Amino acid sequence: MNNILAVLVFPIVALFSMACNDKAPQENAGAEQAYTVLSPEAFRDSISRENVVLVDVRRSDEFSAGHLKNAILVTWGNESEFVSAAQKLKGKTLYIYCRSGRRSNAAGLYLSQKLGFKVYDLEGGYLAWTAKDYEIEE
Repeated sequence: MNNILAVLVFPIVALFSMACNDKAPQENAGAEQAYTVLSPEAFRDSISRENVVLVDVRRSDEFSAGHLKNAILVTWGNESEFVSAAQKLKGKTLYIYCRSGRRSNAAGLYLSQKLGFKVYDLEGGYLAWTAKDYEIEE
């Protein structure tokens, strides 16, 4: 009798346990990340489909030499100037980039963690963008 009970109870407990485990990822699936790195392809697709705020965090001389179409310059470097410029964009989702991805990574984490922005960062930066021969403005 005990063996029959064990054979019947074990599968029910196992199914219940799996059902509980299946629900945990679904509950978290709706939670969006505040900072996301996108491949050049995904970044290009996103900025072409959506009305976005495209932010170049490089220096002004780099921006003047060439930048993504419709980008605005918000230089990452001086924290108070950066925060002041970023505050004007409050409530917007930002798509950011720099030359290679290092500055935009730091800026993106700062914007998302300290200022509450939703940020998408271009993986590999301007160099990755131009390597794909995607459109720029000079």
